[in-house]
Amino acid sequence: MGDEEFKKAVWAEFESKIDAKNNAFKDEVKTVVGSLVNREIERIETKIDSNQKVNETNMANLEKKLDNGLANMESNLLKAIADKQAIPAPAPPPGSRPGSAGDGGASAPTFSVRDAQSRFEPRPGGTPASPPPPWVDDVTTPHFNRAPDATKLFCNIHDRVQVARNHFREKLLVLILESGLKEEDYSLIGDPLDSRFEIQFAGDNRIASVRAKQFHTSLQLGRGKWKTQEVEDSLGTNHKFYINPDKNPAQMRREVLAKRLKEIISPLCINKDFFVKKSSGSLYCDRQVVVSVILTGEESARLQWCHPKRIQLKLEQEAIEEAFGQYVLTGGQSS
Repeated sequence: MGDEEFKKAVWAEFESKIDAKNNAFKDEVKTVVGSLVNREIERIETKIDSNQKVNETNMANLEKKLDNGLANMESNLLKAIADKQAIPAPAPPPGSRPGSAGDGGASAPTFSVRDAQSRFEPRPGGTPASPPPPWVDDVTTPHFNRAPDATKLFCNIHDRVQVARNHFREKLLVLILESGLKEEDYSLIGDPLDSRFEIQFAGDNRIASVRAKQFHTSLQLGRGKWKTQEVEDSLGTNHKFYINPDKNPAQMRREVLAKRLKEIISPLCINKDFFVKKSSGSLYCDRQVVVSVILTGEESARLQWCHPKRIQLKLEQEAIEEAFGQYVLTGGQSS
């Protein structure tokens, strides 16, 4: 064997050993790296599980604090109302006595009207009496202007789709509990299959009205947005439903006229957006009131303008009032 052949044989053997060592090193590196990666993955998964448990615990504690806070708020509010109702009547002035001619006799207490809300209370020296709630009408109050019942809310299914009352109750209960109220704080009135339901809140008139206000306010998310209010029919199709407080015919007519007024004015300013504020019957543009509907009777109304805004929008008062007046006259009470 020559020197060249010997060198090639030695080099080949050396390369074989080097390759074997490299392969062994690669396998060892893969094993070590794989072990480190698996260990790191296990550590991260353990940390994630631990953080998730901590977050779940924190959320549970936060929900408990919120529930306790709402319960305390309701308790304090109801206690304040009860304390206010329990305030005794003022003592009679010196020298007077019940049943004397000066105070009309023990069996004939005198009353004073307060805040034009039909809320009566005895004058000093009269017999104490529980004042009626502000939504109790006087015997002379016409139905058109009757005071709305603040202890009730009314539900309407969109497009008058009829749904099962029990199924609607389940959807409503979720919203009730989210508002901080309890299942026993209300009752649902309606036919077994209906498109309209009535929510009657429990408690005396004042407590029931507070609960109704609390629930209705909880549905509002701000900036004109509301919580999702949907219920399925017998075919599983979702339908929106709306919850509104009681309204008298005067409020409903003002809302209808305000919507009609928007239909008259909107085409005159196609580059502007108008919206109706139902509570006041006002039409707004650029967050400023433009005009308001003022009822003057069951079948009559007038418009109250914000003239600087009207002039800015270049609205012709006479033409709009003529169209509005024509609608009022031809629309009648149901308009």
